[in-house]
Amino acid sequence: MAKKNSAHVILIDDDNLMLTMMEESIKKMQHEAISFSSAKEALDYLNTENHQTDLIVSDIKMPDISGFEFCKTASNIRSLKNVPILLVSVLNDTESIVEGYNAGCFDYILKPLMMEQFISKCSNAIKQRQTIIKYQETASKAKAVAYEAMENGNKLASIIALSEQGSKITTIAELAKSVFTTLEESNLKSSILFDLHNKQNFFSSNHYMSPLEQETLHHIRHSDKITEDNRYYEFNNRLYASFDKVILLIKNPTEYSQSNLKDYIGAMMNFVDAKAKVIEDTLIRQAERQAEHSQVIKKFGESITELRGIFTAQMENLNNIIDLIMSELSVSFSTLDLGEYHEQVIIEIVKGSLLQLEQRINAGVQTFDQEAKELLTDLKNVLSDTKKPAHQNNYNMPP
Repeated sequence: MAKKNSAHVILIDDDNLMLTMMEESIKKMQHEAISFSSAKEALDYLNTENHQTDLIVSDIKMPDISGFEFCKTASNIRSLKNVPILLVSVLNDTESIVEGYNAGCFDYILKPLMMEQFISKCSNAIKQRQTIIKYQETASKAKAVAYEAMENGNKLASIIALSEQGSKITTIAELAKSVFTTLEESNLKSSILFDLHNKQNFFSSNHYMSPLEQETLHHIRHSDKITEDNRYYEFNNRLYASFDKVILLIKNPTEYSQSNLKDYIGAMMNFVDAKAKVIEDTLIRQAERQAEHSQVIKKFGESITELRGIFTAQMENLNNIIDLIMSELSVSFSTLDLGEYHEQVIIEIVKGSLLQLEQRINAGVQTFDQEAKELLTDLKNVLSDTKKPAHQNNYNMPP
């Protein structure tokens, strides 16, 4: 009965009695034996993809293919790399031994077959094989750890670089661009949704986001699958990471282990979410200032209108006074007994003076209107934010 972690031993000999003896010895060692009566049959099996082989024992003198030829051919099979081959033979001369080693033989077993020697040499070869496997596994793990450390180091460096750019980032378009640049260093394609100041803004690393993708991000953000304790949601080979103000979609997460990717995304998104909150606070303050400015401009305009009404009323009063003066002057002429000529001269003088006064007042009103308009325009320019709004989502979107 084969034991746990038993070796798989291939036995090749055209002598059925020898095969039976070797099979019994391998089973006593609690390993599994697979026997072939020809080297050709064994090679056909060893060229398949699913075979498991830890040791090969082959006779040298066989009718179809010799043990030396088999050894050379088997040594070139990729799956048999580091699999020991023992050759069984009556030949123990130097030339035969050298030929065997040149063909890739691990050791010789001499005939007539002595079971103690056979078991000893097979055990030694199997131990050698297991030692090599453990070394390869250890080396593979060490290599994976080294690559992971290098990869994590590179990712950490990219996050540090992103955070160092934080002071220069003032808009969500700039923040989205920095996120895409950082992720593209790891060959990650992504889309991002910012939910700031009651406005959703979508961006994509591939320059366009379909309406369906936008709708998906919107639904995932408000899904009950996302909680304070679980910010990640995996669906259809995609990874969603939802934070307070931002939700990120990784479109090709399969190249990385989920735990490492989530750690990387989490570290980056903590910074992005914090920066998004700062930008949102800036947007809110800008909106509040804009509302205050609008109120100031509105009140100033109302004051100008009120003052203009006062000027207009004063003009109407002046016209009434002029009419009264002209009426009283006509009455006074009747008591002064002046000639028609002198009355006409006095009337023209008075009319001319009053007309000049009216013209000057009208000119003053017009000047007031013009200067009031210019003052109102200057006030709007000073109070209005003439810079481009920080929340416009025109990055990576088609015209």
